[in-house]
Amino acid sequence: MKNKLIMLIAGEPSGDMHGANFMRDLKKLDNSLVFIGAGGKRMKQEGLDGITNMETLAVIGFKEVFGKIRDFKKAFRALSEMLKQKKPDCLILIDYPGFNLRMAKVAKEEGVPVLYYISPQLWAWGRNRIKKIQKYVDKLFVILPFEEDFYSQYGVKAQFVGHPLLDIVKLVLSKEEAFSYFDFNPDEILIGILPGSRWKEVESSIPVIADACKIISKEVPNVQFGVLVSENIDLKKLKSLLAKTKQSLLPKGRQLRLIREKSYDFINLCDLLLVNSGTATLEIAILNKPMIIFYKLSLLSAVLLKMLVKIPYFGLANIVAGKKIAPEFFQFGVTSSGIAKEALNILADESRIRTMQKELLEVKNKLGKPGASQRTARAILEQLAKRQNDNY
Repeated sequence: MKNKLIMLIAGEPSGDMHGANFMRDLKKLDNSLVFIGAGGKRMKQEGLDGITNMETLAVIGFKEVFGKIRDFKKAFRALSEMLKQKKPDCLILIDYPGFNLRMAKVAKEEGVPVLYYISPQLWAWGRNRIKKIQKYVDKLFVILPFEEDFYSQYGVKAQFVGHPLLDIVKLVLSKEEAFSYFDFNPDEILIGILPGSRWKEVESSIPVIADACKIISKEVPNVQFGVLVSENIDLKKLKSLLAKTKQSLLPKGRQLRLIREKSYDFINLCDLLLVNSGTATLEIAILNKPMIIFYKLSLLSAVLLKMLVKIPYFGLANIVAGKKIAPEFFQFGVTSSGIAKEALNILADESRIRTMQKELLEVKNKLGKPGASQRTARAILEQLAKRQNDNY
């Protein structure tokens, strides 16, 4: 009996992380599996053969996509040809809906089963894509608690497996060890900044956040700042950007310090996080830390998004909660004065901090139990085995 051939496609840094963990769990159940497709460095390390620089196609907004059209088409042609030639036992898609739903169509036409792990967020926008899901996807493995019911309304097979972050967000150091490791003063307030994993996000937000930090430091002398830098961000470019911002006007010794590793240990030290909207809001919720969420796009992308999005919040922690736990600032609302004022209000209000932490704990509990990737891996292999037996 030939080894099972699994094709996976992930096109974002977070998708690469989840994809790599998922591949690891698949191999634990069947170490004879062969993996092809597209992902990033982490999936390559787990044995993925194919396109392993998909992080370069990670863009935000509609305007930004147009600049990458040629690269998207090239990757799509290569993967379509790979699928047709290799005829994998199944295609597993990880998030990245614009690209992946087109690949789902190709797979379906070739008779290859299509499974989706970490489904498109069609409940927020793009509900017109439901028909594509119905037509081309055999089953969804969803990671947010309300997604199973959402898809079932449309007759789509969906299984809530829990959120994979529950297995990923782990502390390595004690607080005492972490303060020493990062060289922050445990007796001072620490504000953490998570500007995003894409350069466009960082480029648009850092100048505003640096100015907000200057305002905060005038009101709170004993404050220190750390910027958590994604591995996808070029440190030289970021340092050059910071040199041009008003962070140079921060009091001596209060400049924004760059943090590159042990991200969860750093977040765990922070009294408050200023975070670009995305998966990071759930990571912070799991660690039960107060946060302020911001999101800034190109003008065209922001206008279109405002027209298309049908939900009242954009921060995932708030979406899961079903209410605004953490303050949100969007587009023109992302101002240094507004963010600084909100940060100062939170830091000065112990009762508000306790309430936010209590509600964030409820968010964590809604995410299910650890083991999402393992459950999905087991379900997919069982499904493939059943299909193989049915064909004999």
